Formats: sequence, structure tokens, C-alpha cells
Amino acid sequence: MKNGKQKLTTNNLNILSMKTGFFIRNKNTNKETTIVFVVRFGKNDKVVLSTKFRVKPFYWDEVKQRVSAEHLYSELINEELDRIQKSYADFDIKHRVKGAEVTKEMCKQFFFDYEKQKRYLVANSNDFIAYLDAFCNNVAKRENKSGVKVTISTSKQYLYMKRAIVRFSVSEKRKFTFDDINQQWHNEFKEFLESEHKSINTIRDYVRVLKVVLKSAEKDNLYKGDFSGFVSSRVEIDAIYLNISELQRIAKAILPKRNLNEVRDLFLVSSFTGLRYSDLITLDKSCICQSHNGINIRKRQEKTGNLVEIPVFPIVEKILIKYDYVLPFVNNVQCNRCIKVICRIAGINDICKKDIIKGGERHTVVFKKWELVSMHTARRSFATNMFLTLKVPAHYIMKMTGHKTEQSFMSYIRATAEDVANEVRNMLSNINDFFTEQ
Repeated sequence: MKNGKQKLTTNNLNILSMKTGFFIRNKNTNKETTIVFVVRFGKNDKVVLSTKFRVKPFYWDEVKQRVSAEHLYSELINEELDRIQKSYADFDIKHRVKGAEVTKEMCKQFFFDYEKQKRYLVANSNDFIAYLDAFCNNVAKRENKSGVKVTISTSKQYLYMKRAIVRFSVSEKRKFTFDDINQQWHNEFKEFLESEHKSINTIRDYVRVLKVVLKSAEKDNLYKGDFSGFVSSRVEIDAIYLNISELQRIAKAILPKRNLNEVRDLFLVSSFTGLRYSDLITLDKSCICQSHNGINIRKRQEKTGNLVEIPVFPIVEKILIKYDYVLPFVNNVQCNRCIKVICRIAGINDICKKDIIKGGERHTVVFKKWELVSMHTARRSFATNMFLTLKVPAHYIMKMTGHKTEQSFMSYIRATAEDVANEVRNMLSNINDFFTEQ
């Protein structure tokens, strides 16, 4: 101690980290419980502060003191927990260097001021980044005009868009205010995204959710600019599908590890039901219903809230029985990695050419087919095989996939030029047979 001030050392910081932490209020429940920030002042003396976030204990990592990656909003929640911890660390260190100890009352006041400052920035500040940050933290609670909550994928788009704008802000070496957000800013932001080699579709998605944020700020009387010219084009992606023969090869492949077998089962169920990943991991016995000629899956889709009913094919029933109708949980990132390994083992090696647009330019890249497979390929495969191979009418398939418009459904049909040519040849063959018989 010198001149009444405490010297700041690594040991001080280690002590600080031992004094604070995040915990869940009740780890012995199956329901959501509040995440709390705890500051210890002694063996049995502490302050417990509510963060307002709630998760089930299954999703809480006690070692890292963060929400596990399996939780759909883990990134959004963990970013705010990081901010709370950093803000408190700054607050504590500020007092330590002055030689003062933080009391429990000061700790409570810090948290009150922290929450108050967030609200103030949103309500009164011209700071666009602050508003954007607060908006993204609460996006999971937002509802559309029909009263349906924002989907998980859209929530993540807001998060990724915010991160891109923060990177743009850093590259420009300035904090953006609402006064900065004009057509020139929009054009420069798009150029920045192109310099990061973002695809045209990614840029379009960022611009789309950015306009929602600006519309909200406009209602809050914070933004008075014009964003009507904020537009971005979209291009059709060259997605693939797996035909019945390829799916059979995947089903018969000998896989060396348990996790690969579990991912294969998830992929096959999706390929023969059209269920999204989010629906697979929430499937249970309550979703199984008996029809007059077999069993069906009846489920409300996690993404859209649409109720769908899908017949259960024998291969799907076999897999469901294997797991007692509760499929194994493997996080989506791991699934996407594993399914590529599975397809490579199964010999899905056809050469595919794919047009990739980066930085506004189109490039043709050659891949082996297994390199392009993801979990979502299964859903596209279901729609395409039902439509092209089994000749199921489009409006029947749409009832199973949950698509509302034929235009959105047809974007799932992955017919190659060769598929179309072969199908037309078969039609012509039938016509020729008709005239020959005459």
C-alpha cells in the first residue's frame, strides 16, 4: 500500500474472480430457474443479484458458469453475463486502486446503476450501438404481428448482424450514432461485409434485420433518418439433396464410433419425415399418434408453431423404438461435422459444382458431394424424394413440411438438370407408348 492506494496485482484479480460468480438459483428442478450473480464478502456473507435470465439446469455448465452451447439462446445470454462480470470487475478495481473496499450496499448499488444505465442508453442516447445491443438482448421476447415469438434462427441473425456492425465500427475507429445511419453508411457497411467475404444472401439477411431495428428506433423517436433505400438482392443457392439410393448407402454404412451412429439415426429420421433439427431434439412419445393404418408423428414445429402430421416409415419406426421414442441429443454443430464424415464413409463421392458468391463476385467451386451435406440436407431430401420419386402432390408434402406457400416449398425441391431431363424422357416415353398402341 502506498499513499493510501492499493497496488493492483495479478493476485488481486485472482481474488476478485474467486469472490464473484454466476449460479442458478435452483439446480434441483426440471423447470427454468434464474441465473444469479453472486459476490462473496466472507464465508457465509454474500450478495445475490438476479440477472433476469432463466434456464433449465440441464443447460447450465457449473464449471464454466455459463449457459451451455446446447441452449438455443446461449450466445445471447453468455454475452450479457460477460458484460456484467467485466463491468463489476472494472467497478471493483476502480475502488481497489483508491484503497477502498467494496461493501455489500455498494455492490447492490452497482447492479442497480448497471441496469439503470442500460435503460437510460436505450431511452435517451443517440448511441446506435447501445440501442442495438439492448435490442438484441431482448429479441427473444419479441413477437411478430401474429403474436408468434421470433424464431431461433432469426434471433441469431440479429446477434450476427450486431457483431458485424461492431466490427465495422472498430474498423472505422468510431462509435456510430443514429445520425450516422444513412444511405452512405448503408453502402459502406455492405462494402465492409463484402470485404469480409460474406455472401450476398448473408448481407441481405443482415440488412433485413437491421431495418427492423431501425423501425423500432423510429417508433421510440430515436431515429429520424431514411432507410427506405436499404436494400440487398438475394440469389438462389445451389443446395443438394440425397436420393433414396444414397440414403440407403448411409443406412448400411459401418461406422466406427457411437456418436456417428447417433448422428446417422438423426439424419435418417429427418430424411424420411422432413423434421428440422429443432423438432428432432424435442421429439418424444407424446408426439406419436395411432392412425387407422399405422403410426404418425403429430408435432407443433418449434420454428413456426405449425402443427404437422407425418406418416412413420418403417426405417423411422425402427430408429424411434431403438431410443424409446426420445432421440439422442447431439448439438447441431457436431451433427453437421459428423454427417460429412458419415457420407464420406458411405461413399457419397459424386463431383458437384457449386456457384459461390463472395464479395459480389460469382465463383464456381468443385466439391465432392459429401462435403456439401449438412443436417438441413435431410429435410430437402425428404421434400425432393417425395415430390420427384414418390410423386406425392406438392400440397400434400407442404402439409408435412409446414410450408405455407408453394413458392417457398418449391425452393426446397433440388432437381438437377439431369433429374429434369430424365423425368421428361419418362413422360415422353409414356406418350410414345400411347401412340404406338394406337
